[in-house]
Amino acid sequence: MKQQQPSLFDNITQAYLGRDEVSNQELYTILAAKGVDSSALDKKSPVGKSGSQHSLLKRSIRWQQQTLKQLNLLEKVANKRSIWKLTDGGKKKFSALHEINDGHVVLAFSTTLGLALWANCKTLFSAINEPIALSISSPPYPLNNPKAYGNVKESVYVDWICEAIEPIVKNLVKGGSIVINVGNDVFLKGLPARSNYRERMVIAFEDRLGLFKMDEIPWINTSKAPGPIFWSSITRQQLNSAWEPVYWFTNDPKKCLSNNRRVLQTHSEKHLQWLKNRSLTETVSERVNSDGAHKVRRDSYANITDGKIPRNIFVRGHRCVDQNLYKSNCLKLGIQPHGAPFPLELAKFFIEFLTKVDDLVVDPFAGSFTVAKAAETLDRKWICTDIIWEYLRGSYTRFDNAVMNSEFSFIN
Repeated sequence: MKQQQPSLFDNITQAYLGRDEVSNQELYTILAAKGVDSSALDKKSPVGKSGSQHSLLKRSIRWQQQTLKQLNLLEKVANKRSIWKLTDGGKKKFSALHEINDGHVVLAFSTTLGLALWANCKTLFSAINEPIALSISSPPYPLNNPKAYGNVKESVYVDWICEAIEPIVKNLVKGGSIVINVGNDVFLKGLPARSNYRERMVIAFEDRLGLFKMDEIPWINTSKAPGPIFWSSITRQQLNSAWEPVYWFTNDPKKCLSNNRRVLQTHSEKHLQWLKNRSLTETVSERVNSDGAHKVRRDSYANITDGKIPRNIFVRGHRCVDQNLYKSNCLKLGIQPHGAPFPLELAKFFIEFLTKVDDLVVDPFAGSFTVAKAAETLDRKWICTDIIWEYLRGSYTRFDNAVMNSEFSFIN
């Protein structure tokens, strides 16, 4: 795909996005960061009969501001000199996201371990032949009120997600895993009843893709906003939601690459003290619980191990330091960050649990590229894709050693 450098007009409008107000001096700094020649900003030339020295580029920028003002897209901030902001109409017009054209694949950036690609996942993964150990992703949910990046309707969601995952399954190594986080709060239109699309998806993964369900792990999101607002706060027929499901599938349960030794958790001080006291007293007796179904022998739980096996539940808010930094960097660039991230720790947990160093991890719906960042941190190879230019451009800032493709830097 041939790319062209954005116009000065485009750069200026993008500079105001995500900011309440911007002074002209701040605007010049932002434009320089976007690739506008900073020397041209500072260079002065004689203007008019008087020959007064002015920056011709800055004059052009101010002319563009006036043009945007005439179009009711930009306005001066009252009682503040040389400070402007987008009008509501301007915010609506310039916040559109840019999707890759169908059938095209563009390298956005790369590291020594991974590739970030501007592409439709079906286009990309249908064209590659690399052994994949793990695919972990959070695809768009079938919401009634779509996010900025769009959503697939609930009625066609199962077909859509199967088509997206199928090329990855074909390259999945024996015992490889598919981990997918989907929404639980998808309601039947006009009813406080949840859709059964998740159940249909699980069955379709088995019937169509030959995947076995290993587990359904609740992600208790402590940052989740109250809702569903209408059914919980207005009609009072539902409870506020607190969790989302994370499904784990494999193509071969007996050869599954998972190993809980890689994710053992530290024993609590209370447990270690209990073990110490037990070894000193030797007074623990045998117990029989649950009408004989569960027996605790005298030597049960007596060994000090490397750590405790995690339970199949994940408690963590979606906000984290790394995500906050990503969003801050997006605002500095004047681009829209991904609006539905999950925490870095969630991705790291599943990558450690289900893969080894140098295994290939993929994310077909990369969004803010959290999976890529986690894989990079854990020395796993990675290939991640997204169809939205802004998400790739913002995610580039999360990688210290990344190299951007110059052809990707500019939107068509």
